[in-house]
Amino acid sequence: MKNKKILKAVYLVVIVLAIFKLFKLNISNYEQFYQISNYEIKKRQLNKIEWKDIGKKDGVYLLTSKGCPYCLRYISRGIDIVKKESEEHDLSKNIVDLDIDEYFNNADLNKILEYYSINTIPCILEIKNNEVKLIEFEEIKKY
Repeated sequence: MKNKKILKAVYLVVIVLAIFKLFKLNISNYEQFYQISNYEIKKRQLNKIEWKDIGKKDGVYLLTSKGCPYCLRYISRGIDIVKKESEEHDLSKNIVDLDIDEYFNNADLNKILEYYSINTIPCILEIKNNEVKLIEFEEIKKY
């Protein structure tokens, strides 16, 4: 009789641990799904611009990527800064959604990033009358 109670207790503990493990795994997947969904929704607040068009007109440009974990996490702050800067300086609000593979492997893209002294994404470029202001990731984090 005592052995049956111990066996039932062990089964119960195993089941609880299995459920907890499954739940924890789902929480992680949910967070990633939420961040990607949030990213897709938030980026629609800005004009989508291709990286080749950076600097062709005055504006504020948020450079970001769906494949970048920091970009996903700080998309809201980046967009808030773009909106604030564009309203203060009467500039267009733009987002440049980079493909992370292209970010690392495209020589032409890297020339543009180098021209504007961009070392990492996410970052924000403000271009007005050929003057460039770069807001780097560390500043976005503090906002």
